[in-house]
Amino acid sequence: MKPKVFLILSSSAIGGAEKRFAGLWLELKRQGDSRTVLVVPAPLRALLARSADLAGLEAFESDMVTTRDADHTPRGHLFRTLARLRLLNPSAVFHFTLLPPVFAGLIRPDRTIFTVPNSTLRQFNWKGLVPVLASVALCRRTDVLDETVCEELARRVPFRRNSLSVTPGSFVDLEFYRPAAEKGPTLVFTGLFSEEKQIDRLVAATPALDTALKDDGLKARFRFLGRETRQPGVAEACGAMKGVDVKAWFEPNPVSVLAGARAFFSVQRTNNYPSKALLEGMACGCLPIVTDVGTTRRIAHPDFAWFVPQNFTADDLIGPVREILTMPEPEFSRRVERMRAFLAERFSVGAMRSYYERLWAEVAA
Repeated sequence: MKPKVFLILSSSAIGGAEKRFAGLWLELKRQGDSRTVLVVPAPLRALLARSADLAGLEAFESDMVTTRDADHTPRGHLFRTLARLRLLNPSAVFHFTLLPPVFAGLIRPDRTIFTVPNSTLRQFNWKGLVPVLASVALCRRTDVLDETVCEELARRVPFRRNSLSVTPGSFVDLEFYRPAAEKGPTLVFTGLFSEEKQIDRLVAATPALDTALKDDGLKARFRFLGRETRQPGVAEACGAMKGVDVKAWFEPNPVSVLAGARAFFSVQRTNNYPSKALLEGMACGCLPIVTDVGTTRRIAHPDFAWFVPQNFTADDLIGPVREILTMPEPEFSRRVERMRAFLAERFSVGAMRSYYERLWAEVAA
């Protein structure tokens, strides 16, 4: 019998990790699973409900526990809810994503899994890193998205090396994310407007890139879709550009823009693997321009991707963008077909579902 599992998403915002696990949970429900419960703050649930590819979530609301907020304080509603669920389900597996379980009391560390979806630990200051390391030290298993992060955790917490495992990539729904019949000269970025995603560098390069393209007689539309992390933000910077067809906003359903675009920027500082946003862009037939960092080549192949340096400039982007915008349609279509076949082979929800079901069963045993 499958173990009872509480899958805990603790953020009020929606990102790759939240979409990945909500999509996994939805797939489990569609396959008849009745033992996995999604615990989610009300603000995040509302955002997930607005995502067209997750529209089926509400059909399984009886297997959802919604907290009023994502207050990460001992007296917050999220933590009180988790304490009650643990009391009522002492043998269940509790699977935390992003939120270090030590913050939630860690009542049964032998029945707890911690997922670290970060592409680097450099995102944490010491106050943020300590609870992560403490959780790795105490939890039965730690699931890590990035191989280099897994290696660093193994060095920092060597006595827990055998409790670490690496997630087998991510997944994308190739039926939902599809190319439009016709594509325009749109260049897209989707993702959190953060330092790690290097959106500021990309925005700074946009005017010079636009000028170079116009000098070649090419027109381009720049669309940056994401959530701001500070003010003034990306939307203000784009609004201040004169003569550039550029817009920035938060879009809960980016497929509406991605399907008609030709190129996708995934220019993270540390690693682009296995970016959910990049997978969605590729599935929609956007040829990717990526920073050649980390294990990015596991998700972006030279058959259909262009690579730029980590500290790219407009000059680095001009060549790939020009080539994509001027590529004859038969060649463009062939590259898109190869790219989608690559995704179908390596990024299926079935592989991820099998991995997590094994992990939960192991912890429950």
